Amino acid sequence: MYTAIYDADPQRYYEIRMVNDEAKSRIEQKGKREKLLCQECESKLSVYEKYADENLYGKNINSEINLINQSMTEDGKIFLYEFENCHYGKMKLFLDSLLWRLIVSNSFWTPKYDDTITEKLRLSILNETPLDECEFPCLIQSIMTGPGKILKGFILSPLDRTSVERQILSVLIDGIDFNFIVSGAAPIDQINPYLNKRGELKIVGRLIYDMPELIQQIKKQMDHLKDRLNNN
Repeated sequence: MYTAIYDADPQRYYEIRMVNDEAKSRIEQKGKREKLLCQECESKLSVYEKYADENLYGKNINSEINLINQSMTEDGKIFLYEFENCHYGKMKLFLDSLLWRLIVSNSFWTPKYDDTITEKLRLSILNETPLDECEFPCLIQSIMTGPGKILKGFILSPLDRTSVERQILSVLIDGIDFNFIVSGAAPIDQINPYLNKRGELKIVGRLIYDMPELIQQIKKQMDHLKDRLNNN
């Protein structure tokens, strides 16, 4: 997930985070690191990370999933990519492990969730037993600047999108926006984009110009980066 955001030489990147609506930055090397897991658990997660790497991030070394259909709305603003043959267990455990690490890590700010939520995720990952498709479903969006052009090259801090109906935690990682429903039921719609046990997965492509909240979040951090570079 970090490959595309590194400088070529030396291998590093800028981390820009929002603290009380104020942007702060520092240089990081070799990805975000934190003493969180033992070697045995790292090895478990690496299996699911590799699967996502090859099948979600397009490093098609041993890709298994198949794109069977793609379409767009009449106004050309929303795209839909439909996949089949997705290994439910591997992809579900990858997604839930990403959510769990975001919640328990000290490196990222996230809301304080009930301990029963983190424990359910932890036990599922530890025992390598994927949860049901209706538990912590994740809407995956590809953020685009135009047809086929993904907005890549950076990671945004997690964003709390909680509403009256449900708690949602979003994180944008190199062009892919993960929207986890932490509590509450997923909204009912005709697309039903969430991963299911039949191995079906739908990814929604959205133009960033139609996402004002995301634009504002990026703008704050980019303005800060420009100021920092100009001052150096």
